[in-house]
Amino acid sequence: MSTAREIEDAIRSLSPAERANLLQHLPHIFPEFAGDQEWDRIIADERPRPILGELLDRYEADLEKI
Repeated sequence: MSTAREIEDAIRSLSPAERANLLQHLPHIFPEFAGDQEWDRIIADERPRPILGELLDRYEADLEKI
């Protein structure tokens, strides 16, 4: 199996047309790059995240000061 560096080098060696074609296939290769579908999964995840919640609370408080 190739290393990540070898894969990166191979991608960089592709022609612009081949890179564009690869870009179209990335969501099938990496479902986490599927855009809204992945964000929907993240948003629907109900696990508690106290550190993220605290960060968002501070951000909202800062916005109220503006």
